[in-house]
Amino acid sequence: QPLNRKVINKWIWKPGYRNSWIINISPKMIPPGSYSVLVQYINESGESWLTAPVKITFPVTPEVAIGSGTTTISNLSEVAMLTASNKKSGGASPAYTFATDRNFTKILQAEGATTTYALTADKLVNGTNWIYVKMKTSEACYTAVTAVDSIKITKNLMTTSVTDVDNPGVSITGFPNPFINNFTVKGLLANKTYSVLVYDARGVLINSYKLSNKTIHTINTSHLGTGTYWFSIRDAKKNRLIGTLKAVRS
Repeated sequence: QPLNRKVINKWIWKPGYRNSWIINISPKMIPPGSYSVLVQYINESGESWLTAPVKITFPVTPEVAIGSGTTTISNLSEVAMLTASNKKSGGASPAYTFATDRNFTKILQAEGATTTYALTADKLVNGTNWIYVKMKTSEACYTAVTAVDSIKITKNLMTTSVTDVDNPGVSITGFPNPFINNFTVKGLLANKTYSVLVYDARGVLINSYKLSNKTIHTINTSHLGTGTYWFSIRDAKKNRLIGTLKAVRS
């Protein structure tokens, strides 16, 4: 016979009262904690008892966070070290996945226990990139099995050369970089006319120039303030963009 214990709930089967020996008990009816289920069977010969332990827990909602040692990559050798952290309810052994899209179809690092990922410049496009981490909880009772967080990483490489398709063996370069009073464009075809449009970091057109009859031209930049500028080089006759050089006025 079981020991005297506090009874939380009680169900009784009577002959013909139920069609099944199965009963569903909603955990919402009982506070979280450790319990024992006692089953008493009684017939004309006597009675018997069966005791089974039951543990009721609240379902958890996992939360994950992602951070990076740097959020801007400025050269091809630079690495952004991403770190995922179990912010809440990941359990003792959560699993992490890193990707470049929220649907996790472009995986950087497959699901596993590793919380870090070394993000290199070749994995990014120039400009804004969103990197995602997904944490899968190891808890047994949850409202959602995974949680997602993201971080913005900017790839901001200096564009040091472009190529004219009419002169594929020669690179068009700009120097010095950073520049002060002058910026020189080299590698042009002497028999072509080029348009050079100068934009500031906001995308506002500052100046435009026509360059022709020389393979190298020097542009006066003494009037420009400090900051980042884009030198957009176009084939003036064909009105075709050849490429854009990025440079800094120091």
